[in-house]
Amino acid sequence: MPYSIYNFLKLKKYHFINNSNHKNLDFYNSNYNKKKLLNNISNYNAEKYNIDIGIYPNLIHILKILFKKNFSILDIGAGQAQLYKYLNSNFKEFKYYYSDTTDMEKFINLRNNIVNNNFTIFNFEENIDFTYFGSSFQYLKENDNRINHIKKNSKYIFFSGLPLYENKKNIEIKKVIQINLKDSYSCNIHNLNEFKNIFSNFKIIFITENRMLEKVNSYGVGEDIYFFDIMFEKKLS
Repeated sequence: MPYSIYNFLKLKKYHFINNSNHKNLDFYNSNYNKKKLLNNISNYNAEKYNIDIGIYPNLIHILKILFKKNFSILDIGAGQAQLYKYLNSNFKEFKYYYSDTTDMEKFINLRNNIVNNNFTIFNFEENIDFTYFGSSFQYLKENDNRINHIKKNSKYIFFSGLPLYENKKNIEIKKVIQINLKDSYSCNIHNLNEFKNIFSNFKIIFITENRMLEKVNSYGVGEDIYFFDIMFEKKLS
């Protein structure tokens, strides 16, 4: 793709470009400023949150329906831990497990910045009541070992702002480059039916198209991509 076109696309939102060979980009290319990140964590105002940070607007309502008392939640792709701050302003008792890239987890050891005993870096030993993917699943590699752990040990799984495509004849995973305003990421776009099969030991509570996130533009992908919100509950064995 000519650089001028690539640069123009970066001015738009939600563009996916075919990248079947995954060239030139790390799978998760997260650029962050450590000082700014710590400042955001310390001063985050939960009441001013918006959908751009990946928090589903009705998440608190759902959690209050499901759990009448203490519960555990795993945040995959937790970034600056905005969800933790948001939960802290709405619940007195919960256990929060943080999970992101290895570098982020090493850096963000928040016990020095958020003095609460309910914050823990996820280490695969826990049973989880609720797992939350805030528009992050598409950045995981197909062999990410967190997926199997979650399938075995989580009661509920919620995916917010998940890009998928629908095609009954073609279920391959699309390898794409996502271009945002400032950054570019390599990610996987799953077929809706193929995605459901990944979590076949769960039943779907609801699935809706996310109307707050605009339809994406895709180039060379061969499919229309839409954002979905999906909630699963583990089937009784």
